[in-house]
Amino acid sequence: MESQSRILPRDARRPGPAPAPCTLVFLDPPYGRNPGEIALTAAMANGWLAPEALIVWEESAPVSPPAGLTILDERRYGDTVIYLLRHGDPASMSAHPEDDGTQGAADP
Repeated sequence: MESQSRILPRDARRPGPAPAPCTLVFLDPPYGRNPGEIALTAAMANGWLAPEALIVWEESAPVSPPAGLTILDERRYGDTVIYLLRHGDPASMSAHPEDDGTQGAADP
């Protein structure tokens, strides 16, 4: 199976209309300035996030995701926290077979 990816240089705070909704988004904004919330709000308003899109957000402080995003997990690595978020209503999200229920579980 072939897959495609494209890099579209945009100002994340004002991305303009999406050419197509994305199912996977990586967000690594400058630490300590809260641009992640602004970028995600703009992405949602402009159609960049597909229903149930997965967002991987790197930050150094606690985040406040915009309405419509749910934190699934968070992992701390020193001063960095990686947040995994899902776009959409958590009550209506489909089960994902790759999720075996161990996300966030500590190793013995």
